[in-house]
Amino acid sequence: MHDKKRIGIIGFGKIGSYLNKELKATEAVEIKWVYDTDEKALQKVPESLRATGWDKTLSKEVDLVVETANFKAVEEFAPEILKETNMAIMSTTALADKNLLQDLKAICRKNSSRLFVPHGAILGLDGIQDGKSSLESVKIVTTKPPQNLDYSFTEKWNREDIKSKTVLYEGPTFNLCQIFPRNVNVHASIALAGLGFQDTYSRLIADPETDKAQHSVEAKGPGLTLRVQKADYIEGVTGTYTLESTINSLKRILDETRTIQIY
Repeated sequence: MHDKKRIGIIGFGKIGSYLNKELKATEAVEIKWVYDTDEKALQKVPESLRATGWDKTLSKEVDLVVETANFKAVEEFAPEILKETNMAIMSTTALADKNLLQDLKAICRKNSSRLFVPHGAILGLDGIQDGKSSLESVKIVTTKPPQNLDYSFTEKWNREDIKSKTVLYEGPTFNLCQIFPRNVNVHASIALAGLGFQDTYSRLIADPETDKAQHSVEAKGPGLTLRVQKADYIEGVTGTYTLESTINSLKRILDETRTIQIY
């Protein structure tokens, strides 16, 4: 008989609420608390699970904290959480901050904790990570409906100006993570797995004619070309595939009884 794994969730939007529902139905998992700075979102959480204010002792109550909020939550809470327990993050654009990334690595080493990056909305992170020493270039192109992008961090673009298919950005992934931090976690995860934020090439396209989030990844090296393409229906900033892939990634992280691990 194995003890239940105790989970804390930061963020109760589309992903957080889905994970809460699915993990609660998992026999080997216990949701200990849910934290969100949005009072309206928190009202949807069962009262017994609501963490109405952040307290660093929350980290000591769980085996894993899952972040599904935004990059600011990673910046604010990850250094504290990883001193006490493990963490899985969805908002990987936060790790474009080189200093934060190095700090989190050092904290994990010092405290024997682990930071997990579920593959979320994309495929092939393992192939890029395992083969990155053979890669010379990695390029990722994302196309989304303009209404599913957050323009809060850019003065150049707004939703109303986009009447036809428009390239919003192309260049190093690092810069894109600053301009559309809520929309390009796929790009950040690819950069983390492969050549880094400065040497990964990104393009973001807004297309009023699509209702899908489409990602195309191409990695090249001497005598080698890897390609991944994926498209799924998107609502808000999250595609349908992301929900299913994330819950199953977490189940693999939590399940220590599996004799075969496929990542």
